[in-house]
Amino acid sequence: MAAIDWKKAFSVDEKKQWNPDDKSTWETELKISILMDSLSAIEQSETGKVIASALKQKFWAGTLHQEIVGSITLVKNKADVNQRFYISEDGGGITTDEAYRFLQNKYMEKQ
Repeated sequence: MAAIDWKKAFSVDEKKQWNPDDKSTWETELKISILMDSLSAIEQSETGKVIASALKQKFWAGTLHQEIVGSITLVKNKADVNQRFYISEDGGGITTDEAYRFLQNKYMEKQ
């Protein structure tokens, strides 16, 4: 990750030249793609999520990406709605449609 200038990679101000015949114009994007695939693979475990987050924080701090996205946890918390529904043995209780409407209303309240 240190081999890439992340501020330049995330910059929207800089006009990037692209030529399919000139490898130097798309080599950085190829490296970024490989790194992103590697980060996704690392994030499959709980320990890997911590490591990937630390790497992103270290290398992406101060970039446009961090300014736009910020903390993913905050974004997730804003959209996260959950509720437990228990099933009784006698078959009484809430229907699937009622549960869906309940969760939809909770989501709308959060917005």
